[in-house]
Amino acid sequence: MKLSTLLRTKGKDYFYIMHLSYGGGDKERLWNYAKKNNLIGISHREIIDYDWKVDSELAKNRISGIWVRQFNMFCNEMKNDDIVVILDGWHYILGIIESLGDYEYTPKLSRHYDGDFFGYTRKVLKWTKSFDYEKRLSIQKPLYGFNNTLSEVRRDIKWWTNLSTVDF
Repeated sequence: MKLSTLLRTKGKDYFYIMHLSYGGGDKERLWNYAKKNNLIGISHREIIDYDWKVDSELAKNRISGIWVRQFNMFCNEMKNDDIVVILDGWHYILGIIESLGDYEYTPKLSRHYDGDFFGYTRKVLKWTKSFDYEKRLSIQKPLYGFNNTLSEVRRDIKWWTNLSTVDF
């Protein structure tokens, strides 16, 4: 199946792309945790003590505008039926999600509290596809320049073409 087919089936004209890493590292361990526990998450060391739904105004003053936008997307804007493509860098897809739970604040999961993951999470209710890390799907047209943790992709964004035609 192609991502474009899944998008059409669900009546979506956008999807999200997401990296799971600590500053670009620890990808395999984080992916294995995400897959095993059916979670995706984000974090930032400067705001782990703040629940974004409760304390976002306090947290916003501690992080950059790019991070504020990513936290707003993850915690407030993403819908339960949104499609999320989990990436390993610019060259690989680790998994595709088509159903998410609500945002949860669980600081004990964060490595800043000796946890194994991130403090801001969403349950994965349905994976369309999830690959073992060593068998991740290669992207024919890499996503050069995607350096954020999370981004929304619409038809006018360059990564739409790179990913919507991927056959998984």
